[in-house]
Amino acid sequence: MCAARQMDILEDAQKMLAPGGILVYSTCTFSPEENEQVIEKFLKKYSDFELVESPMIHPAFNRGTIQWTNNQEAHINRTIRLWPHKLKGEGHFIAIMKKANKADIDKHEFVPTAKSLFAEKIKKLIPTKEDIKYYLEFCEQYLNIVPSENLIKFGQQLYILPSADIAGLDGLRIVRPGLHLGTLMKKRFEPSHALALFLGAQDVKQSISFGASSPAIEAYLKGDTISISNDYRGWVLVMVEGYSLGWAKASNGMLKNHYPKGLRWH
Repeated sequence: MCAARQMDILEDAQKMLAPGGILVYSTCTFSPEENEQVIEKFLKKYSDFELVESPMIHPAFNRGTIQWTNNQEAHINRTIRLWPHKLKGEGHFIAIMKKANKADIDKHEFVPTAKSLFAEKIKKLIPTKEDIKYYLEFCEQYLNIVPSENLIKFGQQLYILPSADIAGLDGLRIVRPGLHLGTLMKKRFEPSHALALFLGAQDVKQSISFGASSPAIEAYLKGDTISISNDYRGWVLVMVEGYSLGWAKASNGMLKNHYPKGLRWH
């Protein structure tokens, strides 16, 4: 069962590896079925991979055991075994494999890369002018900074990518593609909890800080409303002793709680 699972992992890993890339397969088991035999099976199926001999071999390392393969593959000795009686550890196996470089492909023939494919996908996720309008209105009213580089929209959620030159994410399950700015509602923008934690007092036009042991901060963490002065209107960054904690919305001397329900104290 474990050997089948290891093979599944390798199958997915090889799809994400660029030509010329290095794939390191490592286990913490003595089992030949999960080690030499998995590599033997993988290399037989994917002829564009070859085992690479490590340039640095510790004196306590051993070569992979050829006799433990099904077909007595000689190149399996390029793999490495680590035995617990020779070094600290529970017993490990390492195989370093390189994917063939496709440099011989006709350079005049366009071959889509992960980067180019992702760039095409990104074009479809660019926020509309209306989206940008409501986001910038929020920034102008409540922030002293305008995080606006590499904006991207997933559904109604607005994010900032860490880089415009980000590698392809197709096929990967990710929680967030970058900094979550907030949600694009009908004709308005609602800031996210992540944005609150990203910002400091100097970045917002309205912030309020409470002591760590104050009843107000305990009430906030429980999701309750808090009484404040009438000087505040709209979105306020709630802080504890100068550290960002979350959003609240001020109206008529009250802070309406926007601390995420899943984080509230019970």
